[in-house]
Amino acid sequence: MNRQVKNRLTAALLCVCYITISFFAAGLVIEHADHDCIGHDCSICAQIHSAGKSLKQLDIFAVCAAFAFVLIGSLHLYGFLIKNISLFTPVTLKIRMNH
Repeated sequence: MNRQVKNRLTAALLCVCYITISFFAAGLVIEHADHDCIGHDCSICAQIHSAGKSLKQLDIFAVCAAFAFVLIGSLHLYGFLIKNISLFTPVTLKIRMNH
């Protein structure tokens, strides 16, 4: 496999892990939202808190990833436009200027 295929496979695997963790964390919070709390050292409350914390971290990760995607995409578009604009010069178009 070449490098591009490995990068795409890694990105797809990370997306699947992200979605799986999000579903399991949300499912845990939904399943145990109305449990009978035993007090200060409730293990279910600790797990719900941990799942909520991981969901918040994943949301921050998703926002950062989306911002990076937009930034990289805009830089590629900017580079593409600059490359195409610089190709249309009088020399490259072979325009003769006798003035």
